[in-house]
Amino acid sequence: LARLSLRHVSRLPAAAAAARMLVPPAPPTLSSRSSQSSLLFRPYSSTLRLDKSNDDDSDTPPPSLPDTDDLELTLSSHLDDLSSSLSPLSASGSPLALFESVNVSLYGEGSSAPLGSVAQLTSQDDSVVLAAFDPSTVKDLASQIAASKVLEESVGSLNPAADESKGTVVVRIPRMNAERREKLVGLAKKHSGKFTKDIRGARKAFMDETKKAVKGGVSKDEGKRREKEGEVVVKEYQGKGEAIVKKKIDEINDE
Repeated sequence: LARLSLRHVSRLPAAAAAARMLVPPAPPTLSSRSSQSSLLFRPYSSTLRLDKSNDDDSDTPPPSLPDTDDLELTLSSHLDDLSSSLSPLSASGSPLALFESVNVSLYGEGSSAPLGSVAQLTSQDDSVVLAAFDPSTVKDLASQIAASKVLEESVGSLNPAADESKGTVVVRIPRMNAERREKLVGLAKKHSGKFTKDIRGARKAFMDETKKAVKGGVSKDEGKRREKEGEVVVKEYQGKGEAIVKKKIDEINDE
């Protein structure tokens, strides 16, 4: 009996281990469930949000001052537009260049084109003669020339004569007189006013961009220096524009 008891006792650990394998694990307690849930569904941490905001800031370029070279390019373009607008204004001879630059619409909306691209223009005595590339358009050309505000302002009232058989339009140019000179000078001043408006717009955009850069972190001293540099460029082109307009007005009055 003693031997039997000793043998059974030696087997108890193995039997207990086998019994534990057969018994299902106990269900998790409330505290263990909440612990697992907190690991699986942990809310987005404030640290991660802070890191994300820092990443966004790093993608934003630092504020920079506007470049005076870009300002000069803009002003130069406005000056070229002014020169092109003043070039056709002339008190001597027939204003071929002015006629060539007038836009006409022959084939419906969206088909606007310079007169010089739809007809060949020549000067004959005190008239401008247009030979239409499409002879069927001569009547339309004549009516649009007569209604052109640009031509009326610079040349005066016109009465074009269309000849469908020849495909031509003859426009007699009024003789130069004090009234026509006055109209030409007024047109030159009108173009000058547009140039001044364009220059002021470019200046304002430059100054606004400079103030924005200072507000974003650029030093006030650097901002003031850039504003002064921009003012120098603006005044330079204002002077160039005024000189071009004055020269054109003098030419009109002296011709």
